[in-house]
Amino acid sequence: MNLKKHKMKKILIFLFVLTTIISCGNNQNKTKKDLNTKNLDYARLFQIDNNKNYTLITTRKKDGTVYNKILLVKNEIKKDLPKADFIINKPVKSIGVLSSTHIGFLVALNSENLITGCANPHRIYNKQLQSRIKNGSIVNIGDDMKCNIESMISLKPDVIFTTGFEYNYNTKKILKKAGIPFIPISEWKESNILGRTEWVKLFAAFVNKQKLADSIFKETTSRYNRYKKLAKTFKNKPTIMWGSNFKGTWYMPGGKSYIGQMLVDAGSNYYFSKDTTKGSIQLNIENVIENMQDADFWLAPSAYSISEIKKQDKHYHIFKSLKTRNVFNYDKRMNKNGFNDYWESGIMHPDIILKDIIHILHPEAFKNYNTFYFRKIPETSKYKREY
Repeated sequence: MNLKKHKMKKILIFLFVLTTIISCGNNQNKTKKDLNTKNLDYARLFQIDNNKNYTLITTRKKDGTVYNKILLVKNEIKKDLPKADFIINKPVKSIGVLSSTHIGFLVALNSENLITGCANPHRIYNKQLQSRIKNGSIVNIGDDMKCNIESMISLKPDVIFTTGFEYNYNTKKILKKAGIPFIPISEWKESNILGRTEWVKLFAAFVNKQKLADSIFKETTSRYNRYKKLAKTFKNKPTIMWGSNFKGTWYMPGGKSYIGQMLVDAGSNYYFSKDTTKGSIQLNIENVIENMQDADFWLAPSAYSISEIKKQDKHYHIFKSLKTRNVFNYDKRMNKNGFNDYWESGIMHPDIILKDIIHILHPEAFKNYNTFYFRKIPETSKYKREY
């Protein structure tokens, strides 16, 4: 009798486990079936899956592997939720940012008022945020290289947007232990400039402004492609080079990088346009002189003035663009500390950046247009560059 009872007990346990497995499987299938993956046009390093009860944010590394997962839920719903690194109630009410580009995304969504902590406050261009920093309603949380963990834990925002760099692993480990959700923003790894801008859709999920983000992105993309189409009509294709020599290495945009593609979109004859590199090409000054010394235009040198350029490298006097003063930088909008708006709001305005470059190369394209981010480098400047 005891043996029969023992066998019966084992059978009941087996049936219970089997039923549980089937039930869980059904719940998982139901969850997957109910998910609606948001279509992305250009971005490749994040994914948004929507459910009636939650939004699942997945960020990825360049090799496609998952970086982390965030669940945005309504009213602390905890039933039938997929696995995630953090669960956050949406919309968030307090945000920490570790990059200027994060500010650009939130300003575009009219959600900059949610920023309660930021890195490198002296670099911020936005005047409203500068005022809040002065009155103490935005806390300095260090920078992404050396975060102020104490300030972060004391502030305890609903979420902190980090930069996706691997070196701050220890910071993220401490934040996770403290229960502070963080999400790596790797828009800078996207190889398409519109893919970088499309990350606004991820930010929108946290502040419940998805429709606004979709509308903004659609209009921005439309303008960008319209300017690109116009640039193709110009028969003259000026030659162009980008960047400058830094400690023996000149990081020139690869042909498949977002800058390389943008230079071609602007109607230039870019030397590396046929190159397949998605990032930067590392050259020495001799390589640049050999292939690009006669370039018609020089964009984005690490200098505020012609006099500064001349002091940086004795080889620069060879470049045709310096002789003709066709040197332009994206530092037209500067704060009092010498930091510019290009890195802050530019992320949301690739169309304006492209329009600026087109106007530089083809002044006839937009008559009476004043560039927004770029300016012709003056002979001297009051600003000094940080190295």
